Amino acid sequence: MNVTGYAYPWDTLDDDAAASMAAELGLDAVALAANYHATRVVTPLHPTRRVLDVPHSAAFFPIRPDAWRDERLKPRAADWMPSNDAFNDAARRFEAVGVPVLAWIVATHEDDFGAANPEVVVRNAFGEPYPYALCPSNDDVRSYCGTLVEEALSTTSANGVVLEACGAVGLDHGSLHDKSDMAALTDAERWLLSLCFCRACHVELSNAGLNPLALAATVRDALSGPIASMESALGENLVQRLASFRTGVSGRLQRELTERVHAVRSDASVTIHASASPWATGSFPALGEPTDVAALTGVVANCWNQATADRELAQMKLRIGQKARLGAYIRADRVHGDPTETIERYRQLGMDELHLYHLGLFNRASLDVARELAAECHRAQDARATYNP
Repeated sequence: MNVTGYAYPWDTLDDDAAASMAAELGLDAVALAANYHATRVVTPLHPTRRVLDVPHSAAFFPIRPDAWRDERLKPRAADWMPSNDAFNDAARRFEAVGVPVLAWIVATHEDDFGAANPEVVVRNAFGEPYPYALCPSNDDVRSYCGTLVEEALSTTSANGVVLEACGAVGLDHGSLHDKSDMAALTDAERWLLSLCFCRACHVELSNAGLNPLALAATVRDALSGPIASMESALGENLVQRLASFRTGVSGRLQRELTERVHAVRSDASVTIHASASPWATGSFPALGEPTDVAALTGVVANCWNQATADRELAQMKLRIGQKARLGAYIRADRVHGDPTETIERYRQLGMDELHLYHLGLFNRASLDVARELAAECHRAQDARATYNP
């Protein structure tokens, strides 16, 4: 049972012990950020710092002008880093201790493009833009994402990619100082506010036989009162048609990026963070059609919240069957109870891989839990190899 740990390049470049910690955990791979958005991170075990502010979205591999010449949207360099090749600098440290590296790519969550290019981002039913959320219905957005994955593989030694936010981004995961919690929105209200009505989605909705103006008006009306469910807000027939449309929007991007990865390197692995829910957005958007899953190496379900993790895994297992490996994305600081029991329960639900977030953010307690989780996965793998009837 493979174990993948997640890391930023700066976790390793200014901490000589970081790569050794990954090896000591017995990681089968490190998903190393090839790009990322603005964030603030607290690093309890770092030898020289505790808080790092990352000011803007950036790519951590070399940005080759020729590759981006025809793209409307272009990534920025990480000007706060000592090198414009931080990914490869960090990857070499992991590879030196025997830990392979994957390129962890955040596709449609980007801080900077929305202000200069408001037509490429998600707009809700009230016409309000989400400047951090690139809309995958937009041709320029999909082209940018495709070049991003191609360049992440072409300029690095990564063995494959892990795609986060590979689909629709919505209301959640928006800004560094978010104030949406006080509204106490229900799931259905968040889903309705995550529906996109940008210019490109108007075209796509119309092509799917849906009236975007009428749909937006229906959504606004629904949000004026209590909402028990999507069906009560929109009607069962419209919900079914819209769910199919939403799955198709994310699925097209996932399919196109998988094809572009394999065009660069046919043996590269492709793992996607996703949800079985057609309304899911953000880091784990809706998974595409089952016919697209067969081209994937793995699909990772969000298990950060132990109250919903079992359902996420079970529903995803039903969606993908044996077509791809099923990963469980776990935050060690949120594991309550015996880590051994957690791994065994997730195995029974179909988990094939453990994905650990996040190596550079561990404190001593979460590092101990991560060590137990990884050790139990390796014990399960050894037991499976030994028992071969």
